[in-house]
Amino acid sequence: PIYTVCHFVDGQEFRTTSLPQADFCKWMHKHVFLVGKKDPIEFKEQLASRTLNLELHDCDEEMKDKNEPPIFSYGLAKFHLNDLLNPHCSNVKLRSDVFPVKRGAQNNENNLDLNTTAKKEERAIEKSSEYYNHGTFFVISVDLAFNIGEFDEAFELEELKRKLAEEQEQEV
Repeated sequence: PIYTVCHFVDGQEFRTTSLPQADFCKWMHKHVFLVGKKDPIEFKEQLASRTLNLELHDCDEEMKDKNEPPIFSYGLAKFHLNDLLNPHCSNVKLRSDVFPVKRGAQNNENNLDLNTTAKKEERAIEKSSEYYNHGTFFVISVDLAFNIGEFDEAFELEELKRKLAEEQEQEV
């Protein structure tokens, strides 16, 4: 099965439904991120400086031990959402190529078995990804219910200082 994991700019993440392996996969998945209760200054800064990341998991295998985190290679697509800070922009359609991301190297330091100690320097065998050869890409569409407005650093800094001063006055 193939599935994706989306990491939003503020740390939220979700997983799509799995699709069977095929030459062409199209998720018609919709997800709503509710950001109305977030600090607007911090959210604008996140949109300006962070990326929305989509992980393509197509090489995962069944794990024997369900408690161990999976360590398989996957594909990664990154999207910059700073266009949403334009006060005249309420939707964007973005395309990004998928790049391979290798899993972490195996740690055999604590393994003292004589049969495996000699293989300490051996690299783990990994499937080569065909993302480049097949021209794998993601297309996403982002629609806003309300325009966000631009991130004016000087204005936002003054607003933040004003809010902090008000909070300090309330504490006293």
